[in-house]
Amino acid sequence: MKTIKIIAVAAAAVACASCATSNGQSTESRAKALEKKGYTIEAVAPTQAEKDSISYILGLNFGYNIKMQEIGNDINFAILKKAMLDMINAEGDPQSEEFGQNFMVKPSEMQTAGNNFFAKKQAFAAEVATKEGEVYLEEVKAGANVKTTESGLAYEIISQGEGTIKVNDTLCVYYVGTEIDGKEFDSKKEESGEPFEFTLKAGYGGVIEGWVEGLQLVGKGGEINLYIPANLAYGDRGMMANKVLTFNVKVADVKPCAEAVEE
Repeated sequence: MKTIKIIAVAAAAVACASCATSNGQSTESRAKALEKKGYTIEAVAPTQAEKDSISYILGLNFGYNIKMQEIGNDINFAILKKAMLDMINAEGDPQSEEFGQNFMVKPSEMQTAGNNFFAKKQAFAAEVATKEGEVYLEEVKAGANVKTTESGLAYEIISQGEGTIKVNDTLCVYYVGTEIDGKEFDSKKEESGEPFEFTLKAGYGGVIEGWVEGLQLVGKGGEINLYIPANLAYGDRGMMANKVLTFNVKVADVKPCAEAVEE
């Protein structure tokens, strides 16, 4: 909710922009002109401290968008500042075609330029992630206790557990998911309380294929390390696109799927 509030403040600032200036003059300068003519302005303008605060809040909003799109290392902040000032100081009707002549990039070209940038960035990141994943899996598979299935899933059984696990069984597990650099991106740890309960199936309402295949290799009480290729994880979708993922999973409980009873 904090993010929404920040963005809402930014939206409010944009909404106020239309009443902030007139003929290039700020509201404050117009107020002073009225006071010189003997008029009294009862409303109080924002203080410098409040202006500084809204400046910082707007900066946080812009920074949040840049962070979420993971383009912080791509941004030339000197050009970003110039573009903001170009827009603020631009003259003319923003709805007219002539207005676009104030800028280095034509408004009609902005969408295409943005699409091209993000398409190239995504393709580049995808190939880098894929190659890094291949290198990582080669190193993992060289481990003495690591085995590999026909699908390419690499795994290491820490504890076998009891019984068997089948597709559509309901499992209760504790787990820690990390990227190949060791960065934790998801978890349900024992100290956090109740385990994660789910039906062992892929597709809609299920889990990734690497879990479906890997967790059938242990039983109740078992523990396993899964080294999951991207095609058995999230494929080319979402934040984990094209990434090899590692999971340590402990099976706390297994509830077998009720088999159909023939009449």
